[in-house]
Amino acid sequence: MLLRTVDLSVGYGDLRIVQGVSLEVKDGEVVSLLGPNGSGKSTLIKGIVGLAKVFEGKVFVDGQDVTGIPTYKLIRMGVGYVPQRLNIFPNLTVKENLEVSVSWLDKSRARERILELVELFPELKPKLDYKAGLLSGGERQILALARAFMAEPKVLLLDEPTASLSPMIADKIFKYIREVASSGVAIMVAEQNVAKALRNSDRSYILVSGRCVSEASSTSYLTDEQLRKIYLEFISVKPDSSL
Repeated sequence: MLLRTVDLSVGYGDLRIVQGVSLEVKDGEVVSLLGPNGSGKSTLIKGIVGLAKVFEGKVFVDGQDVTGIPTYKLIRMGVGYVPQRLNIFPNLTVKENLEVSVSWLDKSRARERILELVELFPELKPKLDYKAGLLSGGERQILALARAFMAEPKVLLLDEPTASLSPMIADKIFKYIREVASSGVAIMVAEQNVAKALRNSDRSYILVSGRCVSEASSTSYLTDEQLRKIYLEFISVKPDSSL
């Protein structure tokens, strides 16, 4: 199991937002983290990557206890993270964005990695020398995903990667997420676009008020009427994402 949390409680200051969440993500697996706004999805991810306070519980990456380890160290240990906002440097070029994400790597390896990534994400290839701030919303998200994948992570956590994107671009982002997972990366995606998340993930966890209320295969949530009626009514489904 590449990523595992055990009874994890997370929050800010003295406020506990996520309580007692246990989950796991296997290598090559895409797991959706679903729930209404304010359910704690982003806070849970931030707790895992060291950006929110862990009150109780443990985080394990590839069997190693990484609870409370600073974010910059986690990245070097193989944990990638893409926040919903502020996930690129708009004043740097696309190439510079990729380079700065692995500043500790040997320069020759960094150059090799960039060549590999522009083959995987071809939209970036003709725009390596463009300022990232000039990219479209979809291109920025692709760049953010590429930046996180630049360090060859074992685990990748994505917070609302399709927020504010058109359905067509959202489909493309999920296509890339699946391709990254196929290389053996364990991926957890916090999403509001329920239908797209379910159709592009292997399993899903549902958070309500900071607690995990259900876990099942994503196919089960799509096909089992009882599961859908009991759990998906908690989640606000976007107009373009009907189940």
